Amino acid sequence: MKRTIARLSTAAILSLTCFGITHWWYKSTQHAQNDHGEQKPVAYVDRTRDEIHRRPVTRLLWQLVTDGEALYPGEAVRTSSLGEVRIQFAEGQRFLDLEPDSLIVISQNKNDISLDLMDGSFTVKSSGTEIAGGPSLSLNSQNGKVDLSAASASLSKSKNGIDLQILEGKATIDHNGQKQELGTGATGALGAKGLNSNKNNIKIISPSIEKASFVNPEALQALSFKWDGFPKSSLVQLKLGSTRKDLKDIGESSSSVLNHKLSPGKYFWKLVAVDPASKSAIQESPLYRLEVIARLAPHLIEPNAKTALNLKLNQTETSVDFKWSKPDHSRSISLEIWKDATLKNKIFSRAFLKDEAFQQSLPAGKYFARLSANFDDSERPASTAILPFEVKNFEKPKPAVVVSWKNLEDKSPQYFVGQALAELNWFSEQKDQVKTWRLVLAENEEDLGTLHSQKFETTATQTKAPVKKPGRYIAMVEALDSQNNVLAKSPTRAIDILPKPLLAAPDFLPKDGNLQADNNGKLNLQWSAIAGAKEYQLTLFDRSGKELRVSKFAKTQTSLSNLLPGTYKVVVVAIDEHGRLGEKENPRAVQVPDTSGLNAPKLKKIKVN
Repeated sequence: MKRTIARLSTAAILSLTCFGITHWWYKSTQHAQNDHGEQKPVAYVDRTRDEIHRRPVTRLLWQLVTDGEALYPGEAVRTSSLGEVRIQFAEGQRFLDLEPDSLIVISQNKNDISLDLMDGSFTVKSSGTEIAGGPSLSLNSQNGKVDLSAASASLSKSKNGIDLQILEGKATIDHNGQKQELGTGATGALGAKGLNSNKNNIKIISPSIEKASFVNPEALQALSFKWDGFPKSSLVQLKLGSTRKDLKDIGESSSSVLNHKLSPGKYFWKLVAVDPASKSAIQESPLYRLEVIARLAPHLIEPNAKTALNLKLNQTETSVDFKWSKPDHSRSISLEIWKDATLKNKIFSRAFLKDEAFQQSLPAGKYFARLSANFDDSERPASTAILPFEVKNFEKPKPAVVVSWKNLEDKSPQYFVGQALAELNWFSEQKDQVKTWRLVLAENEEDLGTLHSQKFETTATQTKAPVKKPGRYIAMVEALDSQNNVLAKSPTRAIDILPKPLLAAPDFLPKDGNLQADNNGKLNLQWSAIAGAKEYQLTLFDRSGKELRVSKFAKTQTSLSNLLPGTYKVVVVAIDEHGRLGEKENPRAVQVPDTSGLNAPKLKKIKVN
């Protein structure tokens, strides 16, 4: 026993020691990760999707990355299988999009930023020209160096080394001192033998391989894939997927165009020319990245249908505030105002590049406005619905209608017998402005005003409304004018509508033991009073359960006479004002003795002859 205790104690001490050392090491490492001394950030995290991690290459622990964090030389960044991150370089004119399942290391030596692609893929975008006085940007690999200072390019790690595609500008590849330049549209693989450049005469007409494509998410239209450069006798297949590794056949075409609907998102695609007879691949295009963005109309904040535009006293015009939110990727916003619903009499039109608010003075009258978002890739804008609004002459405002509940502090349930009813009372000091009242009932607050709610209209400030079933309901009252417009709404109120419970069962007194009749067969009974009972029903059974007597009593006591000797059972229930029998307790046993308490008569003066 002592040996077992000693072993357990030793194991516990070792475990605690290891935990303490691990905790200390984690804290010291975390402090070292966050201590960059006088180093300046080389880049910043612009935006992320899913989990993104970072760590200095000299450390072991990864940390989560959030938007806006600074990245320093010597740090590694990795993405999860669904993760994406945009890294904005400090000079502000370049950014890098790191794709899922990727890992890069960012380094800086004087005025040169270098990237080591350990796994995965990324796309780097730049202004297309070298930044005067700014740092150069290059990719380092064991097979050579790629200068990306004046290029926008897509690079990925593969079995061939580094696959690269120049989207715009030019890149210089340095392999063992031999330099080679690639221009826009060129592709190749940088391996152990240097650059294997693919001479590609395929021209992609649409969609753009450099810019995003826009679609209307509410009415998707097919995106047009157009190309030139494949053999005319070939059959061209479109392969598309959400990652580089899951490309699937989408369709094929014998011409130079193929249309396909795509929802907003990010995709990879390429074209493969096959021989129509053998179905073997003849030629294929590079792999392209495509971003499809929803083309949305501006969101109009003001004015809206509830905005009150009234001229003040002795005023001929008023300033109408127009406010909106600009959709992402839109070039400009156009505001148009008409005097007629047919949109023929336009009185105002203006485009806004950055503004999201504007004031326009208008006299009294009816107007119709529309906002449109303009995009670089399309001449057709995305427009809002026509908004009608009116500027009215001054009117003395009426006091706002306020609706309140009576007995709001009463939280007790409402009980019913028969039909479930909600009995509610309310009041308003401005009831002279109200034509009718509308009571709205729903099982939860989210359903108020929907098809799942019940509505009752009344001219009185109280009502008994039938509900479908017992339970908890949320109630609200709306005040309506003569045009059935809602003037005001009451606060919501929760009420419990429950079946009225049956009365509890009375208890015979005394509560314990059998009830005992006297020797004359008379049984005196007494039971407890039940609140709300109108009367009581007493039932007597024989020992087999056969019903012998049923009687009703207004009081809580009675006597049963002329009971024959034997064993009986008795039950008493309370009857409420609705005539409903209440709950029953288990029958009480009654014992009538089989001996008489009367004395036998005495014989006097008996003569015997």
